[in-house]
Amino acid sequence: MEVGTPLSNDFYLNSVHGEIYGLEASTERYSSLEAQLALHPETSVPGLYLTGQDSLFVGVVSALMSGILTAVRISYLSGLRCLAEALLA
Repeated sequence: MEVGTPLSNDFYLNSVHGEIYGLEASTERYSSLEAQLALHPETSVPGLYLTGQDSLFVGVVSALMSGILTAVRISYLSGLRCLAEALLA
């Protein structure tokens, strides 16, 4: 049997306040429109996309789904660019 506490997380993971996930999972994070708009894979740098658990929710499944959503977003945008180029040609 293994037991973990916020203090053991702080020791082994060198986390600041015992948290083991990235961004704080609070109601403000999920209810604020500004925060929801900020958590998406695209960045202001062309061709740079972010993915990981903090893109959606917390946890391993969230990290996996974030990777899938990022891949879908990239392929969707690539498809739109190809379509636009074909229409303009």
